[in-house]
Amino acid sequence: MLEPIFVKHGVSVVLTGHDHIYERIKPQQGIYHWVVGSSGSLRKGDLTRTSMTEKGYDQDYVFMLVEIAGDDFHFAALSRTGAVIESGVVSRPHVAEPSPSPQPTPKPTLAPPPPSPSPVAAPSPSPSPKPSPSPSPKKVPRKVKRG
Repeated sequence: MLEPIFVKHGVSVVLTGHDHIYERIKPQQGIYHWVVGSSGSLRKGDLTRTSMTEKGYDQDYVFMLVEIAGDDFHFAALSRTGAVIESGVVSRPHVAEPSPSPQPTPKPTLAPPPPSPSPVAAPSPSPSPKPSPSPSPKKVPRKVKRG
């Protein structure tokens, strides 16, 4: 149900959870899908591999580190012990920008143009702050129990 919406809006990566496993699905219509649900709970041995499974892991807890840099999606799936389950980069495909549609010519207005801003003097540098004095230790009266 969601795939047509993802395709229409140029989605490249989909991250889901719910299933308590780690699985990366083979790209579908240029969209990469991950199930990252074994971070907080694990169903060991619960992965059902299909022809759509590109990578799967259900032997330990897994979390995923992600970094997006420009058009590149860097990922690393790690077990709780730090073992790298898999890692890689998915690059967003470059799509030609549509040519801009012609903009209507604005209608002339009768209002006069706004006045030009007057020059503003540059602010003078403020003195650097000085550290606050440290409070002197206060003596706390002790109760003496007499008996």
